[in-house]
Amino acid sequence: MNTRIITRAAGGTKEIVFTDHLGSTVQVRRGTPEYGADQRAYTAFGEDVNLPNEALMGRMGYIGRETDNESALGFYGVRQYDAGYGRFLSVDPLWNKYTALTPYQYAGNNPITNYDNNGREIIPIGTEQEQMRLMEYVDCAIEFFAENGAYEAAATLLAAKNIKDVKIKFRFTTHDRSHEYPIMGANGRWQYPPSFNPYNNTLSWNPTVGSVVDNALISPYELLLHEFSHGVRSFLDEAQYFVDIDEEKSHDPQYDNVEERRVILGIETRTARILHRLLDSSRPSRSNHRAEVRKVAKPTDTPDVSKTDGQEASKSDSTKKD
Repeated sequence: MNTRIITRAAGGTKEIVFTDHLGSTVQVRRGTPEYGADQRAYTAFGEDVNLPNEALMGRMGYIGRETDNESALGFYGVRQYDAGYGRFLSVDPLWNKYTALTPYQYAGNNPITNYDNNGREIIPIGTEQEQMRLMEYVDCAIEFFAENGAYEAAATLLAAKNIKDVKIKFRFTTHDRSHEYPIMGANGRWQYPPSFNPYNNTLSWNPTVGSVVDNALISPYELLLHEFSHGVRSFLDEAQYFVDIDEEKSHDPQYDNVEERRVILGIETRTARILHRLLDSSRPSRSNHRAEVRKVAKPTDTPDVSKTDGQEASKSDSTKKD
């Protein structure tokens, strides 16, 4: 079972949210004993069995996705989902990949070991196939960086793949917007994906989430590079890494800690400069450790700041080879 902690704006009450292997909320505990715990259960295809107090349980339910209160339909990326029937309401845009199945099916009709958080693809949970699919993204990122002259970035991802001692668990996340639930960070706080957690060596990433920082527009592949940079260092110099992420021992007034300063002022900025992502090429990518995550269409795209988060806010990659 996974956990996350959130703080309600009203009164600042802390809550511990427990999720299952699919990312579905199954229990919420309040910060004070008198509240106890609220349980949430689902049928195999995600219909609520018991929902004690929807307001207290929060917006995220089955596989970490939202359900519309009026229609009772789930928001699953490009399609809406009816958990009562275990079916999407529209045809799979990638139906020709799954010709043996109805184009309205969910997760290949196997919702215990698969999920489909974007209405497009069947994703096996915690399986070798899932890891293989994730590593295909890494291979594509390496090729993208190399083709555009960002050789240090390509080498860093290649090292993450090939160094024997670097064993990083890699997982997709459904979190695409900054207001969604965060996950546990290295400092014991909860943060928004993408992220790297050195306590369980897990890197969480979404191939359709980029970010807007104060001097750059960053694609999902560059966010992947940022987190893998943390991951590689945690294995190559573990003792120093844990010192550098300690925000008390190694506090940095701009970037929270020494490790974030190293990555942001180092490989993140150098790569952003090569890929022409910087708004002002004389400055680093950002002056702090803050970012606004935005939905994009594909991993090479940067966010389109002219559009709101509710729109498909991405700008097709237009990098030039140096």
